[in-house]
Amino acid sequence: MRYVMYLAFALSFSSCALFMGSHRAPFKIEDASSRKWYAGVAGGGMGINYHFVLKVKGEPDFQVDTVWIGKRPFRPQLIPMEEEGYYKLAMSYNKRPENIEDPQSEWRWHETPTEAANAPEFEGSAMLIYRVGGERKTAIYKKEIREAEPLNYP
Repeated sequence: MRYVMYLAFALSFSSCALFMGSHRAPFKIEDASSRKWYAGVAGGGMGINYHFVLKVKGEPDFQVDTVWIGKRPFRPQLIPMEEEGYYKLAMSYNKRPENIEDPQSEWRWHETPTEAANAPEFEGSAMLIYRVGGERKTAIYKKEIREAEPLNYP
């Protein structure tokens, strides 16, 4: 009798795990990469371009609203790739001086996007917030974002 009670108790937890917040995203993140860039002229700025490759079955029936990388919220563009069923999320972080007219003054840096004080906490490299049929959902990318060679513009 004791074993039957243990079995019933264990099954109740496993069924809760199936129905409480477990969902599959309508896409799979195949790869995530970043590439730093530096302008070749003084005051030209610098930044990081991010690309996430998503594999989607059929036409995308979702909208990615925000991608959080660290404490920065990005508004990505969903771009179809040449290979069918693959899409790229493209977004950029840019940092450039605001007062470049006076080379003797100390530059104030303008950053987009800026760090948010109310950034959500998550374990992983990025958190994607997306909508399916009006319902807000999240997906966490737990792998490291691969860094490509930096670009130095002339």
